[in-house]
Amino acid sequence: FIESRNEILTNSIKIEQIEGPFIFFNAEWSVKEVKNDSCEIDFNAEFELPFLLNAITPQSLIEAFSNNVIESFLKKVQ
Repeated sequence: FIESRNEILTNSIKIEQIEGPFIFFNAEWSVKEVKNDSCEIDFNAEFELPFLLNAITPQSLIEAFSNNVIESFLKKVQ
């Protein structure tokens, strides 16, 4: 779990880890209008894991975490 500080801007949400498993975790959701009835949503994240956690964390776990974040966002949107 991550406790985060979230800043809601006009077309984006910035996320900064306050407490959690990362040395640091910063992310941003951004929304860009494509047409009047559709938009493009982009998720970018930068993070650093502690050395020991980084050594034993497979890429598949990092991808699963990313997918959970995206799925959670999509559930909130629907």
